[in-house]
Amino acid sequence: MILIRTLIVFLLTTASFYGGAQFVTERSIPTKAIGIEVSELGQVYLQFPQRIELLDQNWAVKYSFSERRISANTALDVTKSLKPLVYFEEFNLGVLLDNTLSQQSSELIFDWNRFGQVSALCHSIGNHYWIFDVAAMQLIRADYSLQEVQRSADLSLLLGVSLDPVYMVEEEDYLYVLDKKLGLYVFDLFGTFSHRLDFIGFDSLQIVEQRIYLFSSEQVVSYNKLTKAQTSIKLPYENVLDVRIVGSSFLVLRKGELLQIKMAKKD
Repeated sequence: MILIRTLIVFLLTTASFYGGAQFVTERSIPTKAIGIEVSELGQVYLQFPQRIELLDQNWAVKYSFSERRISANTALDVTKSLKPLVYFEEFNLGVLLDNTLSQQSSELIFDWNRFGQVSALCHSIGNHYWIFDVAAMQLIRADYSLQEVQRSADLSLLLGVSLDPVYMVEEEDYLYVLDKKLGLYVFDLFGTFSHRLDFIGFDSLQIVEQRIYLFSSEQVVSYNKLTKAQTSIKLPYENVLDVRIVGSSFLVLRKGELLQIKMAKKD
């Protein structure tokens, strides 16, 4: 909660996100990581080919999970920091970890006959998962034993488009499904379509209280769910793989480097 309050104060006291912003580098480390996630507690996770690392406050490795199937296509959901969820799309299976990145139980096998072609997987409240079957174009909600709780209708018929999620996350009773070419689609906990936000060209997102942050290799966009206000900033770096927000800082993962940066104060 302290990190979230700090972030809100930061956003209210700065002018806005804008192109040409000046940044101060707070710290950086060399890394070969290909992905980054931040939990609700501000914990930083780095994803590498064949392993995932949880860093401590000094960015030293605290825990790690090694698995030869981890790749750039592997999804990591840390919205429940006590139960990080790893999904291997190429194999249609997942793994639930604990807070030390140890595997909790047997692998989650998403049988084709029951779940189809699972292109996205994430946590849901009450010990459930959200599953996106891209073949049937359906959202499926299942419990931790993979018993189906509910299933949406064919979303391609409802929406008039075929979604190809690049990122999916549940936050505060809503499921956010990000398609890089079509935008951000929002559903309720019954899998019912709520609304669409016209954010095109983004690779991932992060939700902090009332703000949705969307990230690409070139920019960060902040969208206020209450006021609908939208601000953006152009990133002053090349080779950006992903970005996350922690406290009042940006974590920028580039090829070969992780930086923690902050907007410079105006004189």
